[in-house]
This record gives sequence, C-alpha cells and structure tokens, in this order.
Amino acid sequence: MFLRSLVLLTAFIFTAGCGNMGNLSVTQIKEKIKASDEISKLTKTSDYAAMEKVYSKDLQVLVKSLDKDFALSMNTSITAALANAKANKEPASEVQVVLKTLTRVFYLALSKSLDSAEKTNDLNTKMAELQKAAAYNTAAGVPAQRRDKTVKPSPKLEEALTNAFSALEKSAQAGNKMEFMLQKKVIIDTLNKSYALSVLFEAEELIKARNKDPEFVKVKVAEGITYYKILQGAVVKNSPKSDEIIMNMLAGPAANYDENVLRSELNKGLGDVKLK
Repeated sequence: MFLRSLVLLTAFIFTAGCGNMGNLSVTQIKEKIKASDEISKLTKTSDYAAMEKVYSKDLQVLVKSLDKDFALSMNTSITAALANAKANKEPASEVQVVLKTLTRVFYLALSKSLDSAEKTNDLNTKMAELQKAAAYNTAAGVPAQRRDKTVKPSPKLEEALTNAFSALEKSAQAGNKMEFMLQKKVIIDTLNKSYALSVLFEAEELIKARNKDPEFVKVKVAEGITYYKILQGAVVKNSPKSDEIIMNMLAGPAANYDENVLRSELNKGLGDVKLK
C-alpha cells in the first residue's frame, strides 16, 4: 500500500512539474531548444513522423502551457501543420509554420521569465528567471542573428540583445527598478524588430519570385504570416487598421504584396520599434 501511494505521489509530482513550465531549469530549457533544433534538422530528410514524435515527446507540454497562459492555439497550429506535412499537403510550407511557431513559443517563454523576474523582490529568484530568459533567447533570438546578416547596414540586433541582457543583470543586482524596466523593454523591442524585419525579408523574397516560382511563393507566405503572428498582438493594440492591412496583404494574392506599404504599416503598429 505504501509503495503504491509512493508511486502515485511521484507520478503526481512529475505531472504537476511538467504542467507548470515556469519551473523549467536552464538545463531543461536547453533540452527544449535542442528538440526544436532536431525538428529543424529533420526537415532536410522530410521525416515528418519523426518530427511529430519529437514534438509530442519534448515540446508539446511547454506549448500547451503557454497556450493556456496567453490564450493562444499554437499547439493546434503545430499539430495541424505536422499532420498536413505527413499527408503531403504543402509540406514545405507546413514545416515552416512549425519552425516559426516554435520561435514564437520561445519568445513567449522568454517574455514570461522577464515578467517573473520583474515582479519578484527576491534577488536569487530574479537572477534565476533572467538566466532562463537568456537561455530562451538562444532560440528566440535566431532571427536577430539572421537579419543582422541580410539587412544592410546591419541593425546589430544581436549586439543590442547581448548588451541589454548584461545591463538587465546589473540593474537587478543593483536593485535599480527603472533601469530594469528599460532594459527589459529594449530586449522585447529588439526581438520584435527582428521579427518585423523577418516579415519584410520574406515579403521581399516573395516579390522577387512571384512571377517565377509559385511553390517558393507559398513557402514565403507561410513564413511571413507565422512571423507576423508573433507581432500581431502589439500591432492590433497600437493600430488595428494596420493589422487589417498587413493581414490582407500577407494572406492575399502575391501580386498585391507591396514592401513599402508593409514597412509603413509595421512601423505604425509597432510603436517605438522603428524599421528603416
């Protein structure tokens, strides 16, 4: 009887711990990112069943937890995309939905850790949450690294993130709440800028190919829309009309894509985040 009770208690603790993804350690976060990287590698062999297995085993609980926290349906988007890929329904586009949605997952987890760090008055807890946020940034910040290479002149987004995380840690140790809030905003704004520039990048690639490669265009549409979903909440808050214009363009005919209009509406929707 005692052994059975112990087994049940252990199972309960494990399940509760998995359900509360705020309790992930930095090591566990790195394991989640490694699983996401494994899914990315599997796109090269088009092994969609293996991707599905990795996702359900290593990432789905985290995604569902964040869906609950932010009232989203990322898990539904990912599982539907994997099912479509397995059924050979636009697999090249669907895997991009999976990969970019996972970027969104890590971004939301990062922002949640930053919020937790800001709210607590316990320095050890604050520093632990900042370490988690920095770990999530290794995945959430990948688009920043890419846009540093594709945008000329380089916006130096990765450098801005590195400096902001360093300043954030110093402000936490010094108990400087105003500086902490400022550096937290720099991190979120810089990541949002990287995603907005990624929306523009995918649109630019689409425009170049829209009269030549319809299959490539479909992939660019999927990437652009999924990147935009990371930003959409902020855009809707600042400029609902801009969101309407952007979504009509991204989800509409390739012939209607206009980089200048897209850039202008992103600038309106992102407030302090300005794109050149």
